[in-house]
Amino acid sequence: GGSGLSPAPLALAYSASECEITDNGHTTELSALTAQGITVGGRQYAFKQMHFHAPSEHTVNGVRHEAEFHFVHQADDGGLAVVGILATAGAANAAWTPFTDGVPAAAGGQKVAAGVVDFPALFPASLDHVAYDGSLTTPPCSEGVRWLLLETPV
Repeated sequence: GGSGLSPAPLALAYSASECEITDNGHTTELSALTAQGITVGGRQYAFKQMHFHAPSEHTVNGVRHEAEFHFVHQADDGGLAVVGILATAGAANAAWTPFTDGVPAAAGGQKVAAGVVDFPALFPASLDHVAYDGSLTTPPCSEGVRWLLLETPV
């Protein structure tokens, strides 16, 4: 079945990194202090920040998950690619602890050190995804964004 789409291969170029957490007024963002990124169909994108939405913005077969994490990336020419990871309630993943522990400290626009985040451990084992062209879901709502929604939740 399916829609006949064959998404471009997604490759991660992530490692453990010191990070900072910032509350920007819309959401809480995690940024890395060392270079991270992805390659989609041979095009490289640098990691800019990760933020979350609760509940999820995407639905799968009409089901909305408890949360959705957006890893925002930018290519040298300004093009954006966002990797979305759906999250379900369940067993804690220790890799998320530096972020979840730092969120309250960042309230009110503070920038706080989050310690070391093991980025590869934030992603599910499978990078199978659905891809489409859309826009950012928060201001400035830029168009021309390549979305890659991972099929396996965390």
